[in-house]
Amino acid sequence: MTRAADDFDALAGAFLTPGKPARQRRDAVYPPTLLVVGNVPTLAGIWIAQFADQMARTKGPVALVRLDGAASRGELFRGQGRALPGDATAWMERAGAITRNWVLCVDSRAEASAIVASGCPIVILSGTDEAALAALRRKIELIDAAAREGGLGSMAVGLALVGSAEDLLKDSATRLAAWASDSRLVVRPHLAMHAPRVERVESTGPVPLSMFSALDEPSAAELIELAMEGHPTRLAAPAIAAPVIDEQPVPVQRPVESAPKSRPARVVAAADGIDLFPELSKVPFECPDAPGVALGCDQEGALHLIAQAADPHALKSALNWARGNWRLLRAAHPALKGDGPTVVEHLVLDDAREAISLHRTGVLLHTVVTAQSAAGPVRVRVDLNDPATARSR
Repeated sequence: MTRAADDFDALAGAFLTPGKPARQRRDAVYPPTLLVVGNVPTLAGIWIAQFADQMARTKGPVALVRLDGAASRGELFRGQGRALPGDATAWMERAGAITRNWVLCVDSRAEASAIVASGCPIVILSGTDEAALAALRRKIELIDAAAREGGLGSMAVGLALVGSAEDLLKDSATRLAAWASDSRLVVRPHLAMHAPRVERVESTGPVPLSMFSALDEPSAAELIELAMEGHPTRLAAPAIAAPVIDEQPVPVQRPVESAPKSRPARVVAAADGIDLFPELSKVPFECPDAPGVALGCDQEGALHLIAQAADPHALKSALNWARGNWRLLRAAHPALKGDGPTVVEHLVLDDAREAISLHRTGVLLHTVVTAQSAAGPVRVRVDLNDPATARSR
């Protein structure tokens, strides 16, 4: 099989959703390639695997996510013998640590507006028979209309043509590029990959990814970008660590008797306020504009935001971010419940006297004091109000 002549990363550009600015990415994030599957010879899955495997031969390991409702699944190609777990969250974490090369695969029924709004480099997979090329031209026209509506003046779209002789595949790509130019489309199709025949692929096998079942293309791309950031705990459940006493920095811990008996005491980094709240489970995400705000989830599925007194304005940023990304957070962390966001705000104060001006603001207020235990000094949380007194009358 011939290798792709183009660098998939070079396809990335700035996209606009219809009438709205494009999603802003953090500097270190590489967008996944959005592979739109059109009319292909025989079974589509065979050619999807060929595309991912060919990309992996050129660029290194590739993580493929097929967005297919409840049947959404992930697969790693040419992972150099690395074993991946069968758990969905653990698979995302491990794949994110292995590679930054991701492919998000959708079928031709995907809305053109959602394809453009994803902000991803786009590649369309297609055969070259008459019916396939007619469907491919129609899809390009729909993407072109969505791009124009979003205010784009030019947009590259890769073509992955398969199942015919190499000369025919290249000739088809040339004719499609000429057609787009003659039609004055803003979409500029070009040949990104071609595979005349099916060849052997190297894959870890598919793993069900339930967190993608309710996501559209832009939300799925954003979830993949979280995994692509490479933080080993971005998508994983928080680890439970044993308490360590009389070490610096001093670990924070509530009295053991106040914690639910079914949950062991947890001690994590001192900068992470979630350790003060053993009744909450950690939500392993962070607001990009307020990374110091810890996220937790209670047994009813409400989201809790925990900020330190040194940065009280971060709560507002985190609250707006959580509301705007609620559907994505719910899909990635199923313990969160509700169609609309239920968010509880916490502020941990250095001095209890600071709470005087903050009562009745809707924020739960806490302070931390040092107490003596049989094992030595520990820091414990003291609640300064409750949900009823936090609200204004």
